[in-house]
Amino acid sequence: MIRILLSVFVALVLASLYSERARADDSRPLYVEIEEIAENTYALRLKVPPSIQASNAPAIVFPKDCVEVRDSASRKAGQLRYRCEESLSGREVSIHYPGRRPAVSSIVKFIGRAGETHTAIRGPQETVWRVPEAETKSGVARDYTWLGIHHIGVGMDHLLFILCLIWIAGS
Repeated sequence: MIRILLSVFVALVLASLYSERARADDSRPLYVEIEEIAENTYALRLKVPPSIQASNAPAIVFPKDCVEVRDSASRKAGQLRYRCEESLSGREVSIHYPGRRPAVSSIVKFIGRAGETHTAIRGPQETVWRVPEAETKSGVARDYTWLGIHHIGVGMDHLLFILCLIWIAGS
């Protein structure tokens, strides 16, 4: 009996010593948020998962005409600010690691001044993201018109409703 209790005690001690190795891999993604805060001025927020070493922390690379605006208010808020000569609309932003690229996905979120939000999930090998074109009134109207036509055209219940109306109207 004492042998069994001693074995259980030793097993528990060994399990507690080696439990750190038994943890699952941390698979949290890199989170990149770019918010347009003024015309051609952007706030960058970055959340780096603990699985990426500090020495390999990523840098977000804006187009060449964008420069970092250094002010204490943005640093205190945990963000960087960039001012560009042109809008980021339709342009590329990339993620650069100083060392080996980790096997970590990225979530990239863009918030425009008009309130539109675009979110993309990028795989570990996808380090370049093209910011979507800015929304226009005509573009939104075109998209919703197409969605409406598609919704009615592929919705079997809509087609049956129209057929029933035709059948009833014909009698």
